[in-house]
Amino acid sequence: MPVHHLRSQHDRGPAWPDGHPSRPPQPRRRASPEFTRRAASGPSFALSYRHSFAKVGSTRLHGHYGTTRRTRYDADMPKAILLLRHGEEPGVQPDLDLSGAGRKRAKRLAKFIPAAFGKPAAIFAAAPSPLSVRCFLTMRPLAASLRVAIDGSFKSDEYAPLAFKLLGDPILRTELIVVCWTHHELPSLAAYLNVNQKDFPTRWADEVFDQLYVLTYKSGTRPRVKAVTQPF
Repeated sequence: MPVHHLRSQHDRGPAWPDGHPSRPPQPRRRASPEFTRRAASGPSFALSYRHSFAKVGSTRLHGHYGTTRRTRYDADMPKAILLLRHGEEPGVQPDLDLSGAGRKRAKRLAKFIPAAFGKPAAIFAAAPSPLSVRCFLTMRPLAASLRVAIDGSFKSDEYAPLAFKLLGDPILRTELIVVCWTHHELPSLAAYLNVNQKDFPTRWADEVFDQLYVLTYKSGTRPRVKAVTQPF
């Protein structure tokens, strides 16, 4: 199934897709042929995909990941994902860089995240674009201090395949993951990560740079979400 079919259009409208269920269906259901046929149906499919594909057999994937073999997804896996926005940006645009305040925040995050949450096993940042490299720059001090590579292979609007990676990669099944993203796309990414709409802002305010959300997954349920204000 082409992973890129899960990719949604960049949308400044409602961040949670239509049909976002009030509660997750029971995990450990196998996918029907109809489920596979509906792979291109957009956000509602991606949500139901994560709920229903608790355990599925191996399938070849093409597109964003290249040709590979998808392994089984264990819905009982415990894991934590930290979602945050990049650091402050310069007042005069266009400018791809962080501002002075943004660079200070990046350096402080390099100490704060390991001290408060432990060492992350993986760091994701939105891929550099002609408009911004701020996500990558925000994570660079953290990655350098921990000697963890930054995965910058997903564009800012590729939150659907990113969510698939975060929830379905067996290498990340019990790990702490840090995701630094652009603020317009963070609510949509949270929706694809099965976050309940009431637990996350549907629009991330332009002036907010100091918020961090901890998503804790356990036993195949929706994640428990905790908002943390960075102390700087």
